[in-house]
Formats: sequence, C-alpha cells, structure tokens
Amino acid sequence: GEESKRLPSLRSNENVSAAVSIEDKTLIEELLKAGVSLSRVSELFRSRVGDRELNVIARGVIATAAVASNDGGCSGPAPAPADADEGGSSRRLPERLGMCLLERSKSAARDASFVRGHAANLATDAPEELLDPLFFTILRDPVVLSSGIVVDRSTALDENGDLKFHACPFTRAPLSAEVYPLVFLRRRLQEFKEGKVRNMAVTARALLDEGNIDQFREVMEAAERFLDDLGEGTYVRLALRLAELALESHDLGGKDAARPAELARIYVRMYRATPQLRKPAKGGEIAEEGGGEVAVETDHDAEVLAVWKRVEDLSARAAGFIEEGRPDEALEWIRACEEVRESCPGLGVPPTGALRLALAKARGDEDLSGLLRRAYEDIRGDPDEVARFCEEEGVRLHDLRDTRPVLLLRASVDDHSVDDEWREAVRSNPLEYEVLAVMVKAGTFCDQGWGNAKGTLGLALYDAGGTLAARCDLFGTYRTPSYSHGDHPGRILGREEEVISMARPGFTYALEYTVGGGGGHSLHVKCLFCKILPLAANEAAESVCPQSCRMQDQEGDAGLFVGPIDTDGKPHGRGELYYDDGCNIFVGEFSHGSMVKGVGYTGTEAKYSMDQGRWNEDINPSIVEEFPYKVAIVSNLTGMYESDGSESQSFVDLTVRNATSFTVHFTWIDDETGEEDDLDFENPMPAGETKTISTHPEHRFVAYNNDRSFRREFVVSADYGEEETFCIEE
Repeated sequence: GEESKRLPSLRSNENVSAAVSIEDKTLIEELLKAGVSLSRVSELFRSRVGDRELNVIARGVIATAAVASNDGGCSGPAPAPADADEGGSSRRLPERLGMCLLERSKSAARDASFVRGHAANLATDAPEELLDPLFFTILRDPVVLSSGIVVDRSTALDENGDLKFHACPFTRAPLSAEVYPLVFLRRRLQEFKEGKVRNMAVTARALLDEGNIDQFREVMEAAERFLDDLGEGTYVRLALRLAELALESHDLGGKDAARPAELARIYVRMYRATPQLRKPAKGGEIAEEGGGEVAVETDHDAEVLAVWKRVEDLSARAAGFIEEGRPDEALEWIRACEEVRESCPGLGVPPTGALRLALAKARGDEDLSGLLRRAYEDIRGDPDEVARFCEEEGVRLHDLRDTRPVLLLRASVDDHSVDDEWREAVRSNPLEYEVLAVMVKAGTFCDQGWGNAKGTLGLALYDAGGTLAARCDLFGTYRTPSYSHGDHPGRILGREEEVISMARPGFTYALEYTVGGGGGHSLHVKCLFCKILPLAANEAAESVCPQSCRMQDQEGDAGLFVGPIDTDGKPHGRGELYYDDGCNIFVGEFSHGSMVKGVGYTGTEAKYSMDQGRWNEDINPSIVEEFPYKVAIVSNLTGMYESDGSESQSFVDLTVRNATSFTVHFTWIDDETGEEDDLDFENPMPAGETKTISTHPEHRFVAYNNDRSFRREFVVSADYGEEETFCIEE
C-alpha cells in the first residue's frame, strides 16, 4: 500500500544511499553484524544518521542474513565463535536485533523481507551446544554417548532403545549400549525455548497489530512447536498468551478464522490458565431482559463471561450446520464441543448426545439405538425431560436403560490421614435400576499394624441429590476382637441390608473407608472390588442372590469365587473368581472347586483363556465370546501394579522452578478449606531456584510474592508414578 511505497527499497537501498553515505552505511552494517546493539549504534551515529534510516539498514541486515543462510544449503546454523559474549554468539544477533526493531518501528512488521528474515531467525537460531551435531536440529532430549559426544536421544536410539550405530560418527570410537541424560542441558534447553516462545509471542503481537496475517500464522506455528517441546501444561502463562493471540486472529473472520479443533484447543488453554474459569458460576450470569442480554451480578468478570458465551457458541454452530444440511462441518463442531467438555469440567459445556442423534438422523443413519441411549444418558437426571424425550422418539424407558451389573474397582488405597472421617475410594454413576445384591471384596486389607485399631471399609448409598441414604460397615474394624474376615475380606450383601433395599434409579454407591484420628494411623487396601447386581425387571426373571467362597486356582493364586456352590462348599458351575492380587477376574466354568474353561480379565479386557483346565498359549476368541464379562466398570487405578510385578510409585514427582526475577512463596491449597498450607521445603524461593516435592494428582498449589501483588495457581495434571514441572512465570 501507501506505506510500502514510502519505505526505502531494502534490495537497492537507493533511498538510504541518498541520506546516508556509503562509508557510514557499511560501517553500521559491520557493527550490527559484530553484535553491537542497535541503541549503541544509534548513539554513535546520532548526528549523521536518523532513526528511520538506521532502522532501514538494520532491517536489511536481517533480511540479507536470512537469505545467505538459506542459499548456503545448511540444515542448521553455523558454529558459534569461541569469544561470543553473553553465552551466545554474533550468530544470535539477528534475533535480538529483530526484537529491538519491532519495538522501535511499527512499520517493521509490514516489511515483508524483514519479517521473513526475523521469523526464520526466531525458528532456527540456536547456540551450538543446543544443536544435534548430526542433523543440526535443536535438541529435545540431550544424551551423551560413551565417546563423550552429545546428541539427541532420537538420533542415538531407535524405538526399541537400541543404538542406531556401533561407532561414534565423530571419533570413530566403539560405543557402549548406554547413553546418559544431561539434566543441566535440559534446563538450558527449557530456558532457551521459553525465551523463543516469548519473543515469538511479541513478534506475533506486532504482526497481528499491523494486519500481517500470513506471517503471523507462520510465527504462531513455530511458537506452537517450541511450546509442544516445553509442555503447555507447565508453561500455562505462555500457552495462554498464544491462545489469546490466536483467538484475536480468529475474531478477524474470513479465511483467518480458526477451525473448530483449534478453537477447542484455545478454550482448553484459557481454562487451564485462568483459575476463575474453574470456579462454578453463581446464579445465572446472563439474563434476558427486554429482548437483550444483561449481565447479572456475579463473582465472575466480563472476560470470564465472554469465554462462557464463546464456548456455548460451539453447540449453536453445530446445530446450525445440521439444519443447513452440512454434516461434515457439524461433526467438526460437535467434536470441538466434546473436547472442551472433557477437558474443562468447570465450564459447564452442554453434552452432545442430542446433537449426535440429530446429525445421524440428518444423514439418514438407520441404527440409532446407541445414539438414543447416549442422548438419554445426558438427561437421565431429569425425569420430565426423559419423559418428553421418550415420547418424541417413540421409545420405552426400559429400552434406554443400561441394566448391566456395575463393577467398582479401586486398585490401591494407602492413606495416612489423621481423622475419623469417611473417605471415598470410588463412586458409581447414577444407578438405572433397583439392586438385588452387592459383592464387595478386598485383595488385602490392613492398617499400620500397631497401636489403636480404627481402620474400616464401608459401602454408602447416596440419593439423587447427593444426601447419604444408608451406609454399611462392611467388615468391622481391622485388628479388633470382633474382626473375623482376615487379610482378604469379602462378602455379599442382599436385600435384607438397608443399603441394598433402599437403592433406586438415580442413586449412587460409594466404596468408602476411615483411617482413624490420632497419630500414626494408616490404612492399606489392594484390589478393592464392588459388583452391583440389578434386580430383575419382572417377577418371571431370576433374582437369586449369588453365593461366594474362597478358592485357589491351579497355580495356587487365591481369590473370592462368586457363583453356584456344590454340597461340599466348592465352586461348581458358571461363576467368577476375583483374585486377591493384580485386580484380575476369571469368568468361566468351574467343577467341584476347579477351573475348567473360561477367560481371565483385567477390568473388561480379556488377557488369557483356558480350556480343559489349562491356559491357552494365545487367547481363544471363541472362548472369549462364550464367557464375556459384561459390566459397566468404574475404576480408580491409583497404585495399580505394573506388568513386571513391581508396584508403581504412589506419588507425583513435582519439580518447581522460580523463573521470575523475584522471590516467591510456594504453598499447597487445601481443597476442603481453601486455606494455604506450608510445604516440606523451606520458603521463600529465590529467583532461579528449583525444588522437587512429592505430591498427588489434582492437588492445587499457589505461588505469590511478598506483598501478594503477584499470584499464580497450578493444578497437578500428572498421574501417580509420573513427573511434572511447574514453571512460575511473570
């Protein structure tokens, strides 16, 4: 446009030459390439060269440097000089210079040659020690070979963890099979990539402000690649900055609008980085008045309400495309809804069962049974809505209900809480039937083994509103004189128990436990099963409470058998064996205490099959078909045993890094009280300090400065046995 006509030509520099002598121009270029800052050069030539002319020369340095790099055919930047200052090199000059130019000159973001050069420098420029020496790509997981050469793990090892070459490509020395991680270099990489993303975000902001959308997208794509390496779950503030930029670009509309999947990712990032979005709304945030929308008084600010309105629009867009007969576009928006709903529970995104059903009808799909069931599940808590749905769809409620038994499974409980409160191990979804019986069995159950005995296991029944309806102490208090169930307790509760007879559709069951108040108490449970059996829908169907007994399989592994028992008290007929170890279940045929034929399951996944009392080398599909394990499973596999037989770690290893320029306090937030509790390591944390603690999934932490003007909240997203890093950023 007009601005580009006014700008001097970077290729010919004719206009610059008219204002600046060739000698001054050459010297300026040499100084900038040598690493002298733009501000210092400006001081040196203040009386001879204006800022506008100086900016044009600097932009030319960046553009020509990028062209020379591309023409050279290198797959990576050249090695750094040994005397480079600030731990970098003159090779890193263009990135620093480009950032300075963007700050000094708004028109720089409209200069295509400069922007291309600056974007290329942002994406590729790196110190030599952070490059893989074989591929000249930035390291992701640096390791050192036995020859002492540092390469990326993917360069050295194949997918099986074996070396790709027998000798060092640089020294020709034979290599040992082991490679060794370089933790200090990983930290250096993190800091480098973090700086890259920050500079890219600043560059993207300038490009967006000037309407340079094509280059904006290129810079954003590069920033996303670096953020993927860093982990957006750790660098949530950086992820939020990119998300806000992408959303602003989307709002421009036209070809720059984000696709549904990209919008979903943006909303998920905003949710994770904004604590207000994770708090439930109080009252109705938006009300209709006089035909328009009026904000109702609420604890959430306008920005949060705007995000909620955007998320609601995902469903509206999907419905609109269905009405327009554009099923492919509708499916994209439905999937975006589902992604945000799954990742952002606090946003209250509506379920998509009705949309999926409407889409199938619009496409003319014949089999709608599964989608009818899914739409019903979304509304089953509202009897009036369910009745309306059944009438509109012409279906019976009985045909929509899931009448399978429900299996609750908790792999492990290791709790050292010092109170007498009932704690939840695992909870069912709302029931869809009345209950015939409940089988409960623990592979192992014990307390600390000394002192007072207080550990108990219980089964609780809650009504549709979440109020306790009944609770049963399953086995009594461990290690008391009245306790008679041993270390592998199990029992079946029939309808004579209040906790069974009171169950109704919409109610939920919870396996619970108490540890006990006072010092030193603990509770330890492995492989906690609870199978909920439905009462037959009509009197003609069989509703007989099953029997149970202890037994061992052919290898001597013990468990609780549930099913028919012969006159000698031994398993006989079709039944199930719930093992004490490994959360495994055998479903099959038994004969007078012996297993004859069937399938071994972990959860609902078939692992082994047996025929004529012997395990098959490979799973026999026909036997799996003959002995299916049809249950609706709800599991918490915390503490599950690994496949090699060793127990997984019972904590998340959390590394906390203070990346701010000031001292912070880092504390844990008690979800029950909302209060901040001190951590094991000493506070405060000076700038740049890193500490590691052991914690649990979904625990919340907060970092703040001395006067609390700075505050960042974090939520642990890793599972037990995994590692996570929190980077406290300004």
